[in-house]
Amino acid sequence: AGLVVERRGDVRQVVTQLGVISYRRTYYASHSGGYCYPIDRVVGLESYQRVSSGVGLGLVDGAREMSYAKASQVVTGGLVTKQTVMQKIREAVPAVEPVVRQKVAVLHVDADEDHVKLQTGDNRIVPLVSVYEGIERNGTRGICKNVFHCSEFGKKAEALWEEVLTEMERRYDLTNTKIYLHGDGAPWIKAGLEWLRNSVFVLDRYHANKALKGAVSGIERKSGSQYEYHLRQALNEGDRDYFCSVRDSLLSRWPEREKTILEATNYLLSNFDAIHIYSTDAEARNGGATEPHVSHVLSSRLSSRPMGWSPKTLKKFVPILAAGQCTLQQPQTTAEAAPNAKRLHEKAAVPKVSEYSLGLP
Repeated sequence: AGLVVERRGDVRQVVTQLGVISYRRTYYASHSGGYCYPIDRVVGLESYQRVSSGVGLGLVDGAREMSYAKASQVVTGGLVTKQTVMQKIREAVPAVEPVVRQKVAVLHVDADEDHVKLQTGDNRIVPLVSVYEGIERNGTRGICKNVFHCSEFGKKAEALWEEVLTEMERRYDLTNTKIYLHGDGAPWIKAGLEWLRNSVFVLDRYHANKALKGAVSGIERKSGSQYEYHLRQALNEGDRDYFCSVRDSLLSRWPEREKTILEATNYLLSNFDAIHIYSTDAEARNGGATEPHVSHVLSSRLSSRPMGWSPKTLKKFVPILAAGQCTLQQPQTTAEAAPNAKRLHEKAAVPKVSEYSLGLP
């Protein structure tokens, strides 16, 4: 096969789901140049791989819920370092879920963002888009039907919405589907209307209520409640003139609060139709879970605890958090492989790893 023994008895240890497995191997030199360990290839290990694929996936899955150190402790009993956990995250990619394409009358799309701190001390935005078929009620609890998420750190709005549309078309025939886009009205969110055909924007209730409360904040409670009621009534009835007259009354009575009042009421006016739709379209009220999605998918791991993230790690980790599952990329063939390795396998009729009875995971 063009290989000769260079040395024997080299020890290798690999962390597996059963613990640490050690074995000795022979190092071969090729007549045409290069060196290799043929037994590593038989077992399915690449050079410098110290953790099995099963353990690697377990570390990444654990890191979705806990710190690197705790993930190492839970999965391997602390046999690997935090650096190894991070490296496995950088080697992982989101798993593609097999689906059956179907037709639905309505889809709801929630778009919001998390604010994540980097190791440099800067705060960066991580967008999240969630798609589902409406909210099902289980008692007082609402559950998003067949929800899936898309997210990636550092991606421009156009590229993100293209990814969202591609995934939606993989799952659904959107020919006659009505789409409700829920969000806070940020430009990157409204950009989704250009990508999603037959879509309308709905301002999520959290931000609508927050703006209404902001318009009357600092005002004596009784008067504030009355003005809030009239502002809300104008929105429900779709009466812009009535809304503006209430705003003008607020400004005349509390001129010292002009900046706060204008900021809140201008925000409501810029999203007037996206709020009034709640009164005219019952289906618009069957979605809008932006804050819970961000809290559950991103914030619980990325920003709920004081920590600084590497942009390189976020780039790989955020799509995994959104997908909820991952797989490890296949390592590339190392340069030390002997040119005649393929011929060696053919001559020795080396069986596949699954044909061995090694008791390994």
